[in-house]
Amino acid sequence: MIRRRAFAALFLAHLLVAFQAAPAAADVKTGTFSIVAYDSVTQELGVAVQSKYFSVGTAVPWAEAGAGAVATQASVNVSLGPEALALLRTGMPAADVMRALAAADTLWDSRQVGIVDARGHAVNWTGKRCLDWAGGETGPGFACQGNILAGPSVVANGQGVP
Repeated sequence: MIRRRAFAALFLAHLLVAFQAAPAAADVKTGTFSIVAYDSVTQELGVAVQSKYFSVGTAVPWAEAGAGAVATQASVNVSLGPEALALLRTGMPAADVMRALAAADTLWDSRQVGIVDARGHAVNWTGKRCLDWAGGETGPGFACQGNILAGPSVVANGQGVP
């Protein structure tokens, strides 16, 4: 058992040294992007997220059947997800939920949030203090948002896709 632990520790140390020594590519963007969506046919809600951050699924995506879906990212405030769902549960529209979250958050300019309610109304926010490139797209039943990305085509509604 001690040999396994020593080997595992040595192996991890080797990986850390190799990772730190690897050249960084200036043009490589490794940020976060997410989508919240509503299917008007099935009335299902969903949220998906991709990020360089380990265990991002415990902080960014929030959804509840009959209420809505929320993605909160950038300088993540984990409480925004449950707070948004609680407001959506009361029937509050997505845009009003976004305004309520903004009014109560002193670091709002460093956040990104996407919300879709159970009627398919969608809204997103990108604060001016998010890391470049950051932005989002909203359309009928969906909101996409991303930060530290290659550019707006990553979240664009069908634009920039060959």
